[in-house]
Formats: sequence, structure tokens, C-alpha cells
Amino acid sequence: MWSRLVPCARQLPRCFANVHVQKQIPGLIPSITSSRSTYRSLSYTKMINEGPKIADDEVWCGDGREEALLNHITGLPYLNTLRNNPSAIISEIEEWSDKQKPLMIVGPDKGERIVAKINEQKPKLMVELGGYVGYSAILFGNAVRAAGGDKYISLEYSKEYASVASKLIELAGLTDFVEVIVGSAADSLAGMAKEKSLKTIDILLVDHEKSLYLDDLKVAEKNGLLKPGSLVIADNLFATETNDFARYVRGGPTDETTGELKPFMYESMTMWFSIERWNYFTDGVEFSKIIPLKN
Repeated sequence: MWSRLVPCARQLPRCFANVHVQKQIPGLIPSITSSRSTYRSLSYTKMINEGPKIADDEVWCGDGREEALLNHITGLPYLNTLRNNPSAIISEIEEWSDKQKPLMIVGPDKGERIVAKINEQKPKLMVELGGYVGYSAILFGNAVRAAGGDKYISLEYSKEYASVASKLIELAGLTDFVEVIVGSAADSLAGMAKEKSLKTIDILLVDHEKSLYLDDLKVAEKNGLLKPGSLVIADNLFATETNDFARYVRGGPTDETTGELKPFMYESMTMWFSIERWNYFTDGVEFSKIIPLKN
């Protein structure tokens, strides 16, 4: 029901419906699709540049709703029952998003699938690109901790969103496990790799500016932050801005944009979700596991 339907433009103080939506035609979409070949070979999935009717000037974030969410939660008369209770805080965020103003959160359906992957992968380190109000950091950070992991890192461009996230993460009792870092994902990844303060990433969640998915994945690759066995999870495959990323992880050993050999191959599976509140248009999450290049 909840989804990051429209991403926040990181360079703007207000966020607008400025991405193109690709919607699967009903009847042609399996609930789960997978591929180990190129993006173009997915003939069973037909894409068209259509989607929910969203006004060009419709605001989706950065209008005070994030601070309003925080004020709502911290002002609840039963606040003490939420302390050190990640699941309860997740429920409060979902309820506020549903009844007040939509928030750009992964939501329970996609969240449940990602938690299942965390339980299967048992990562020591999980890093997310795009933290927003802390929903994913709380949900997935708690899952990584329960699975025996060492740390969860949330990279968020906006100081304002990072502040909201940090306060909710503290309320959830995850401050000692979840670290929030402010800045561009590319600079943060490269900086931590240079300082050797970031170990190899077991799960990388890509859920920030859609046009940067592939660029920032390549930053992680170039800086030695990924390895065979690492899992890359990308939300919001509905947006055409993610097409180059999708072609890359679903493609062959050669990067079609540069002609160069990739450092890794990916076994990629796309899981599609029908979003009820948007007339059942389809959004996808890509699960891409790194495998060694064959000699």
C-alpha cells in the first residue's frame, strides 16, 4: 500500500512529481519475474510510459510533513511504549502516512520481502542509499541486528530528513547499531572506502535519487565495497530513470554504456508489487546477487 512513488529531488527544497512512471499492463505481469540475461529479453513484461495521474506541481515531500510526522510521534500520550520498540514505531509511521500525508517509505509489503532477504543473507553490514525519515533504517536495521549483524549505515543527502531519521532511530533504541551519515551517497561511499572505515557491504539498498542508481552502484564497485555474494536491492523499478541500472544488473559481462568489462556479474530477480492506492499500478524491487565473472 505504501511506496516511494515519487522521489525527492535532492537539489530542491520541495519535491515534485518529476519522474516518468513505467506501468506494467495488467495480465502480462507475473508476480515475480527473474532474468540472468539482458533487460531487453524480458518479453513477458511490457512497459509503457504511463502511470498514476499526478499533477506536475504536486508536492510529495519537503513541505513540512517529515517534521510533522516526528512531532506527531513524539507527542503521543503513549510515547513511552514506543521507546526501544522498532516495530511499534514502524506501525506509527505507516499509519500516519496512510491517514495524513503520504511518505516516501518502502512500506509493509516490500519491507516484508526485504526483511526475508535479510534473514536469508544474514549480513554483517548493510548500507542504504537514501534514508528519508528513517523508516527503512529502523525496519531493516532491526532485522540486521536480529540476524546477528554488526552495523547498518544510512546515507541521506538532506540534513533535515537525516535529523528526523536520527531522532526516530534513537527512539527505536537503535542508535548504537544504525549510523546516519549526511551527504551525497557517492561522496560518502568513496570517503569511507578511502578512510577504510567501511568494510565490504553484504547488502546494499538503493533507494535514493533514481537517476543516480547506476552511478552510485559503480562507485561502490570501483571502491571495492562489494564482493561475490553481496546482494544489491533496488526499490522503485517503476521509474524509467532506473532503466540503465536495470539493464546493467540484468545484462552480460560487458557494460553496454562503456563497452568495458564489468567487475562483477549479477543474478537478478525482479519482484513486482501492485500498489492499491494508485489504481493497482505496478512497482518493482530488484534483487541482484553478485557472482564472479567466469574465465
